[in-house]
Amino acid sequence: MRGTATLHTTLTPIARSGTFVVRLYDVGPPGIGKPIIHAPYPWHGRTSGVPFTVDLPLYPPPTAFRPGTGSPWSSRPSTRSASSTTRPARS
Repeated sequence: MRGTATLHTTLTPIARSGTFVVRLYDVGPPGIGKPIIHAPYPWHGRTSGVPFTVDLPLYPPPTAFRPGTGSPWSSRPSTRSASSTTRPARS
């Protein structure tokens, strides 16, 4: 994923205040999803039953979908070696 995705939707609240949570998933070839973005959208002072629009930019985390980050759907393996991610044995 490159750039920023934007969610455009309409919400009809049942309370004056609340929080709407957006989750964007990466779904790979076997159909298994991995969450990559979690974005809460709080609102306050809205009238119950009156719809309002939301435009919410979804910024990817800094390492999302960069080659070598170990994404399960990446075509390239991680560049980290096992020795760089394990701790030395204690004596």
